[in-house]
Amino acid sequence: MSGEKEALIEEYRALNKAVESRGSNALLLDSIMIPSSLLLVSLAVVNRISLGTSDIWGLPVAGFIPLLTLSLIIIPYFFQYTSKKLDDVCFDRIQAIEDELEMEGGHFYVIEMIKDTVWYKLRKNMWHIAFWFLIVMYIWISIWLFKETPVTYN
Repeated sequence: MSGEKEALIEEYRALNKAVESRGSNALLLDSIMIPSSLLLVSLAVVNRISLGTSDIWGLPVAGFIPLLTLSLIIIPYFFQYTSKKLDDVCFDRIQAIEDELEMEGGHFYVIEMIKDTVWYKLRKNMWHIAFWFLIVMYIWISIWLFKETPVTYN
């Protein structure tokens, strides 16, 4: 095996490992931030009356919690989005290496086989759907908490 071919194979492995590592890191971040945000919003809904009102705005404190919790959703969504952009750059190079090495059965062989299936298109957009669902839901819950939580004056 020539030195150039070995270098390409090592680059191929490194790029694949980088993509895998970003995916694992994103999963870890999501598995912490999303349940944490759900817990905080749930606690705000359950305890909306006992949380009282803000001294500054005179609005229910519970209504602010889902808005603040949006950061626990927007941060991982930003990382998902930027990771996808980095993965695209890596996959462009991976495809070039596969072509140069005349590999059969690499990433793009598989992608070609599944790219037109409904389940693959849905899977590619799953995170966008999930994050936007949570963002809209938290805004709606916040509005509901502001409207429906009784305001008590001390």
